Amino acid sequence: MLGLLLLACADPIEAPAEMEELTLWLFEEWDHEDPAAMEQAVANLVTWSTEVDLDASWTERAYSVRAIAAEEVEGRIEHDRDPADALGVGVLYLSPNRLEAHLDLQYMEDMTPVEPSSPDHYERTIVSAGECFHERACDVMEVVNDITRENVLYEVTYLMEKDFRWVAVEDEERAAMVARSFMPNSHHDGDKISLWQGYSIDLWIPSGAQTLRYQVSWQETELPGLTWETLSGVVASGIEDLLVAQDEYLAEIGGR
Repeated sequence: MLGLLLLACADPIEAPAEMEELTLWLFEEWDHEDPAAMEQAVANLVTWSTEVDLDASWTERAYSVRAIAAEEVEGRIEHDRDPADALGVGVLYLSPNRLEAHLDLQYMEDMTPVEPSSPDHYERTIVSAGECFHERACDVMEVVNDITRENVLYEVTYLMEKDFRWVAVEDEERAAMVARSFMPNSHHDGDKISLWQGYSIDLWIPSGAQTLRYQVSWQETELPGLTWETLSGVVASGIEDLLVAQDEYLAEIGGR
């Protein structure tokens, strides 16, 4: 199965310099004190996305980006791994569903229906501002995800802290939603896999009746015999599978 998985995955395209810088900025300045700064960053992503064929294969919409600066994760991690060793890969994607439908998904306690790599256990707990954030009466919501990733090769359980915020979008009555996550500790399944560290940035940007998605994952994952050059394609393919699964689930329940 691993051989088939690896054959199905291609190396992500190296992101253009300006796109790489924008991606890092979105993570590192997520809580910038000036709302206009994040608003401009989201606008820049929308502009950049117009140069991408969003109907193309995911291999043409997947981008590798360099690591996050160490100071950007201070206070959010308990392990002693160097963030420079967690390289990133992201996928740009156009969802046919409105942002409101994606917002509702964030309130599922059992996330397994929309998490293909966690078919048996993915529990979300809202830590702060759940209802307030949904009604857009406050800007930030915090959640904790209790996750078990599993396949025929391994099974590993870990916690992921995730924060959401609203960002105004020019020419749209609806705001964009931007989330940032941190895996505080390292986790292992014996010598089968080591999840040394992980971070992500997720964007949901309204685009008429559709939603522009951009999800980036930075990981230091150790699987015996595999390098990041191989794993990055697996991670990018997994992001695409996740984005598609969420739309398929919304189609099943009628979306909105």
